[in-house]
Amino acid sequence: MNVQHFVLSFFLILVYNKLMVKKMQEEKKKTIAIIGGGASGLLCSILIKKALKDVSVVVFERQARIGKKILQTGNGKCNLSNQNIHWNCYNTWGVDGVLQQFSFKEFSEVFSDLGVWLTTDSEGRIYPYSYRAQTVLDALVREIEELGIEVITDITISEIKALDDFSIYATDFRLYHADYVIMATGGLAGIGASPSQESYDILKSLGHSILPLSSGLCALKTKEKTKSISGLRMKVKASIWAGEHQETSSGEVLFKEDGLSGIVIFDLSRFYQKKKHCTIELDFFPTYTVEEIEQKLSLRPLKEALLGCLPKMLVQDVLSRLKGNTLKEVSSLLKHYTYTIVDSYGFLHAQITLGGVPLEEVNPFTLESLYVPKMYIIGEALDVDGKCGGYNLHFAWASAYVAGKNIVEKIKKGEKR
Repeated sequence: MNVQHFVLSFFLILVYNKLMVKKMQEEKKKTIAIIGGGASGLLCSILIKKALKDVSVVVFERQARIGKKILQTGNGKCNLSNQNIHWNCYNTWGVDGVLQQFSFKEFSEVFSDLGVWLTTDSEGRIYPYSYRAQTVLDALVREIEELGIEVITDITISEIKALDDFSIYATDFRLYHADYVIMATGGLAGIGASPSQESYDILKSLGHSILPLSSGLCALKTKEKTKSISGLRMKVKASIWAGEHQETSSGEVLFKEDGLSGIVIFDLSRFYQKKKHCTIELDFFPTYTVEEIEQKLSLRPLKEALLGCLPKMLVQDVLSRLKGNTLKEVSSLLKHYTYTIVDSYGFLHAQITLGGVPLEEVNPFTLESLYVPKMYIIGEALDVDGKCGGYNLHFAWASAYVAGKNIVEKIKKGEKR
């Protein structure tokens, strides 16, 4: 064989090997790793596996079982979503790219496919028909088992390296590989959960920034004593002042032994900032003016008049706050019942985590990382928070839907962009 024939043969073998390697890579079973077995992670795993039977989907969960936090949503009733979903119910308009792809129609279809019946209350909040969170979790777990999705619990992921594929390291030295990674790691909030920062450290190591983390949708501790009215519930209009910033909401307040709770306080807690002087002002009579209250109170002795419109224990609290005894003072007080906020009840007693990865660091329509191709960040790991009423859980489902859909499209198209 002369030199030319040798070189030609060598070149053809080289080309053949490259083609075979490429073919093997194309035929290789794709693996999608989902870090986090909460609402968004579980739904995302189901949507991907349903669309792509031949891919391997693995869910990694730090706790002993998946979906634990789902059982605590809506006081165990699982407020799945809301009929009034709009970007202005969240902390940023940037969620609109996700919400537009997952309207009530898509939401209903997803849960119908899971076999979960839905019902809506008078305020637009959507629940499972059973009003039991267990119904939702059971449906998710049943689907995961039927689809053959692998679930690994009691595992803490400590590091992820992104090269040709993803190398996923656990604290117990187990190593996994994946073609796609979905960070559905949730936040620090959750009763009974031990707040853990590992997932945020991983995201930072991959180039992402983490906005300051704090507890949201939680009760707030007050400087003023509330023990004497602990357990009392009142319908109010409430405003929070964080420095110069004001937010207002209406609903029920629950007085605790050392602070304020209830839906209206949960909503306002999203705007509490430790570093700023924060106060909450309660208006017990939002449909009356100060002058109208004063006129009504003037018809009877003060204490007797107050007992005609307020619970006895609150009347005592009101009277203890008066410096004088004028009708104008008490009328104004009932419209501006002020508390100084000294702290929140912390992550363990919060429903959501505020802060996380800024939306500016992911594709707003697919939630793929702008720094790490084929890595997606969904759910509470992102800096997205909504008000009470199913908005946060809706975003968990919606983010799972758009990320899963994009991965399915990429794999079906051979990852052509």
